[in-house]
Amino acid sequence: MLLEISPDLKLAYELKELYRDFTKHCSFEEASAHLDYLIELFEHSDLDCYKGIHISTETLETRNYQ
Repeated sequence: MLLEISPDLKLAYELKELYRDFTKHCSFEEASAHLDYLIELFEHSDLDCYKGIHISTETLETRNYQ
C-alpha cells in the first residue's frame, strides 16, 4: 500500500482523516474538546506539511453545526 512507503506520509494521511471525520460527525457541543485534541495532534506531529496551519475555534464558526 502507498502509505507504507513512509511513516510521515501515513501520519499525515491519518491526521487528515481525523480532521475530516471531525468536520463530518462532531456535534457543536463536542466540537471544542475534539478540536483542542486535534490541534495538539497536528502541532506535535512535526510534519512539515502541517506546519503553519492555523486551526482554531474560528473553524467551528465556519462549519454548519446544528
